Amino acid sequence: IRRKLPKELVLYLIDKAVGAARTREASSRMFPLHLACQAGADEELIEKLFEVYPKAIDEVDSNGNTFFHVACMQRRLTVELAEKLLHMSTFKTIRQTNEDEALPLHIACQNRLPLEVLLLLSDCYPEALVYKDKRGNVPLHKAFQTSTELPVLVRLANRNHRALSRRNKRGETPLDCVSDVDRKKFLRAQY
Repeated sequence: IRRKLPKELVLYLIDKAVGAARTREASSRMFPLHLACQAGADEELIEKLFEVYPKAIDEVDSNGNTFFHVACMQRRLTVELAEKLLHMSTFKTIRQTNEDEALPLHIACQNRLPLEVLLLLSDCYPEALVYKDKRGNVPLHKAFQTSTELPVLVRLANRNHRALSRRNKRGETPLDCVSDVDRKKFLRAQY
């Protein structure tokens, strides 16, 4: 999977060596399902790996990441694939934190995933918008820190206004993470 083998070959190998889909990689402790998400594999391959070993959904890698954390690290995650992954997963997966105590929504905001993906994740777990990671950041901190587009910030903030007042361990609210100019733009768009 890491070497970008032709999809047909990977699917053939999965059929012939089903046990390999149930085996963790030694260094990262990732299952092939995690690796497929990391590599940006298409839906067919991800579905096949899930079919062969559905328990991999709830397994974590050496950093405490579920397959959904790993998928959110990929900037090319589409809403269609996110919906498919959510359908395949238990909702426990999007509520699971990694070693940084980050939820998949934190990672999705940090990686500036499309608005539709962020809304989908926040619809499935609304309290994720106010959940603090190890540094005390809520997902909006991550979105503001990475200069996410203004319409995305406004939509996320409107989903849970409490997120705007959450302070991280440095005492900053999400709005403190941007310049005065950007803060004014956000506030004008918000009200």
